[in-house]
Amino acid sequence: MARYHVWQHVLNEEGQPIEDVDISLYLAGTSTVVYIYPSETGGQVVTTVPQTTTDANGFFEFWIADSSDTYGYTAGQKFKLSWEKVGITSGSIDNMDILSFGSPVDETDSTNIAKNKYVSNLLAYRWEDHRTLTYSDSPHDIDVVDETDTDTTKDKLVSNLLAKDWEDHKDDVTHLVHGLEEVDPYDSNATNNKLVSNLLMNTLLSMATSAVSGAQIRNTQITSWTLSGVSYYADVIHTLNNSFVVITCYDQLTNLIIQPQDIESINPTTIRVWMPVNTIDLEVILSG
Repeated sequence: MARYHVWQHVLNEEGQPIEDVDISLYLAGTSTVVYIYPSETGGQVVTTVPQTTTDANGFFEFWIADSSDTYGYTAGQKFKLSWEKVGITSGSIDNMDILSFGSPVDETDSTNIAKNKYVSNLLAYRWEDHRTLTYSDSPHDIDVVDETDTDTTKDKLVSNLLAKDWEDHKDDVTHLVHGLEEVDPYDSNATNNKLVSNLLMNTLLSMATSAVSGAQIRNTQITSWTLSGVSYYADVIHTLNNSFVVITCYDQLTNLIIQPQDIESINPTTIRVWMPVNTIDLEVILSG
């Protein structure tokens, strides 16, 4: 709400003040009485003419409210000011501009765009200065986000969209996060990326390096022999941790099964194969 101040002195031709002159205010070109206030704030509205009179100094003043007041008027409304006193010539001034075409800023109103608003030069300067800030500046003492920094001591300025993306991601229960699919243990398709847990990967790695119960198979070659007496032998390291393994030998040249002269268990990870000659290279397959 705003009130506009109207004041003037009434003087005679010699410049002397005239006291007790009746001052009346009407809408321009009419006899419609204008409502006025005797003070800038508060006070009772005056609804009859004359609304005021001059004092001993010939001075009078009053206030007119804008349209936000019950007894106010819209910007652009024009008025007629009249004066009258016995013994002097009455007169009037019509089509007076009293109300400004702009209105003071109402900071509680976010919808009304019909009226021009008055703001201070300082406030307008701050808005303009703020509008031209670059991302490297720190408006409101909040730093822009440095995505390479894990520092948590300073507040950071992020967009609402980015914050929403983070919050949505935190609560995402779908399996297609980042375009990765969940693991389907019944599908041998290798074209798609798969999303597995860290726990599952650790379990797989553990299984790959630990002993597994049940039969295991190893294969190796024998291409050199050691003479002992009249026979030849070669030791095969198999890491099956089993002193009693099943062994099958193939001639690498003919791919035929060869029956060794003897097979000796040295320890749970080593067997010794005996042959009567040293001219055959063997492919050895062990299970156990």
